[in-house]
Amino acid sequence: MTRPRDGVSVVVRGRESRPHGEGEQPSQQYQWKGGEVALNNDTPWPSVADAKLRVLNIQRKLHQWSKADSERRFDDLYNLVCDRTTLLVAWDRVRSNRGSRTAGLDGWTRWHIEQRIGVMSFLEELRSQLKARTYRPTPTRERGIPKRGGKVRYLGIPTVSA
Repeated sequence: MTRPRDGVSVVVRGRESRPHGEGEQPSQQYQWKGGEVALNNDTPWPSVADAKLRVLNIQRKLHQWSKADSERRFDDLYNLVCDRTTLLVAWDRVRSNRGSRTAGLDGWTRWHIEQRIGVMSFLEELRSQLKARTYRPTPTRERGIPKRGGKVRYLGIPTVSA
């Protein structure tokens, strides 16, 4: 990972986790403003590996700041939700979940998004709804699972459509 410092890239860690050339390697350098990453702008969609690295760094910063000052308020977290990298990492987590093969209340699975709509157009539409604050989540589908003693445990099956 490199960080721009006065126009010069500095290597922070000098080793890679994968052999050279294998797997997804982080390729983009991010815009840094005053030591912070520019959020929720119109930069192109990053690769999944770049997005995971960026989201992890943001999570680390938030953790450090909250640990250093327990009274600190984070007023602008909504920009993180609308950011392309956050949405891409969220989609990757939904996609890799075994439950993504089960249709929700809307009848859609991740396959419908990937094959019929396209992931990037789906995420871009979701992002525009989030930025306009018009997004309304759809209800989850509930399934009752019987337990011993006649009780029922309800399982919520969320939807993937926007």
